[in-house]
Amino acid sequence: MVVAWYLKRHFAELEAQGRLNACIVLVPLANPAGLNQHWFVAQMGRFEMRSGQDFNRRFPELGPDVAQRVELLLKMTKRTMSASFAPRCANV
Repeated sequence: MVVAWYLKRHFAELEAQGRLNACIVLVPLANPAGLNQHWFVAQMGRFEMRSGQDFNRRFPELGPDVAQRVELLLKMTKRTMSASFAPRCANV
């Protein structure tokens, strides 16, 4: 969180100078559930208590599904654009 504090200050300075041409969102805590997780006064932090699974290592594999959906959307967009800009001939 200390790094986020310094970054926020630095970005504010850049913005005041007109040198920041972006919207930046600082996320000070990537694992808020783990911040309040303690066991006998020791902070456990990132492990699910029942299974022992690491919260930071258990992500769903979304890549193939997202790629398939993007490909479908691109095909649909291409068809729509082709139909929209196809030459229209009247009584030819």
